[in-house]
Amino acid sequence: GRRFLIPDVQGENRSGLWGSEFSLTSDHGPSVVYIFIDTFLDASEEVERLYPSGNAFESVDEDGILFRAYHREVLAVERDEIRRRHLEQLRLALESYAQENDGYPDTGGAVQTLCVVPKTDAGCAIGSILPKVPRDPLGSSEDNGYWYVSDGTSFVLIAQQEERKTEGDLCPEDAPRLEGGGMLYCVGGSTL
Repeated sequence: GRRFLIPDVQGENRSGLWGSEFSLTSDHGPSVVYIFIDTFLDASEEVERLYPSGNAFESVDEDGILFRAYHREVLAVERDEIRRRHLEQLRLALESYAQENDGYPDTGGAVQTLCVVPKTDAGCAIGSILPKVPRDPLGSSEDNGYWYVSDGTSFVLIAQQEERKTEGDLCPEDAPRLEGGGMLYCVGGSTL
């Protein structure tokens, strides 16, 4: 019955069960709801300490606490930090790919979405190194919010930021811009 607490929202089990790594950090969307059950009830106190601006809820019956939930809004500055972590994770995957394949996945110097269209996006090649490509915290399933450009010997990864005031030196002039402005954050590498 617990999977029906919020039936229309995709969840992620971070309990450490089934091989996942226990984590209280929020890497998603503008809003996050933590749900704690059974032996994880006490972890709700740590989330409230980490993110004091949220709202706590508790469901109790005659046998005790059924679950605790904590709802918090993720701030733009936090989403920007998530983007920086994602691009670093992607950079490391591309470096590993280049070591195994004598170069980076080549886009012919054109900026592409990062593995949104598997048949045409060169960046999908890192799936052999990184099976789950990270998504922008505000990205949808149709668009992960990250871009990639490479000539095979060097690359640049691109993310749109919400709070950053200055743009990175590596960002290509023809990099895509999202509605609403914001600056780009870019990470690069080279086999030279």
